[in-house]
Amino acid sequence: FSTWWTQVFCYDVWQKLITAAVPNTLGYGCYIINELVNVVMMGHAPHSDPSQLAAVGLGNLFQNFFLVSIGVGLISGLDVLASQAYGARQLDAAASNLSQCRVVVTIVFLIVSPILLISKEMLIFIGQDPKVAYWAGQYNKGTIFGILPAFHNESARRFLQNCDSPVPGTIIMCIASSLHVFWSYFFVFHLEMSTYGLGFANSITWTTSSLLLNGYLYKNARTYGFEPRNLFFVSGGLTGIWNYLKIAAPCVLRTWSQWWYDNITTVLVGYLGTHALAAHVSLSSLSTLLFMFAY
Repeated sequence: FSTWWTQVFCYDVWQKLITAAVPNTLGYGCYIINELVNVVMMGHAPHSDPSQLAAVGLGNLFQNFFLVSIGVGLISGLDVLASQAYGARQLDAAASNLSQCRVVVTIVFLIVSPILLISKEMLIFIGQDPKVAYWAGQYNKGTIFGILPAFHNESARRFLQNCDSPVPGTIIMCIASSLHVFWSYFFVFHLEMSTYGLGFANSITWTTSSLLLNGYLYKNARTYGFEPRNLFFVSGGLTGIWNYLKIAAPCVLRTWSQWWYDNITTVLVGYLGTHALAAHVSLSSLSTLLFMFAY
């Protein structure tokens, strides 16, 4: 009993757990807080109606289902490869894993992202309200500019996390998320760009975070024992990329299977009408934020 008690309440164990968990929670939470800000801004925007609020939910669904879940799943390969390589002090291998991840998510973005440009037509095809589908399409067109920077931001954040340095990424994401309030207000309230402006605010926020975090990583690479060039330019050729994919591809299925419930639920609620979908979007944004503390 004494051994169990000592292990459970060991100060060093709790310190390491909290040091790793709190920055990771805040980092993930920033993504959800941005979505919650979007919902609040659109819900109070001038001349807005429930169709525009509902469109934010459908737009996020489309992005998550077709693109973000794939990218996040592929980036999860770093949790296996980079963490093992860094723990074994194989720093060149860890750097190669990051650069391989960058190449993979960039290729996926270039292949899949055009589907966001026809999201209005696809949503109408599956029976969603045409007005909601139009605003969702505008939201996706504004967001598309920032998805690739978001992938590179998340790659750098997860890499630093697996190199036992989660704090810099969290600080930068908190700064970018704070600025997201301003960008959302500016484009939605001042310029009255509605859902397109909200999507463009997403793009600016993610691009800002990506530039700051990757700039930090480049400048401080040697502090972690890496050559800056190795973190941004792929080595190992196609063989290295293929080896990365063999680990990362199953992570895509895991991520997608975790997210499919919310996506399908949003589609089903959309058949109940615009007001029901708008209410669902508002509630799910708040519930997802609360869930992220455990996730």
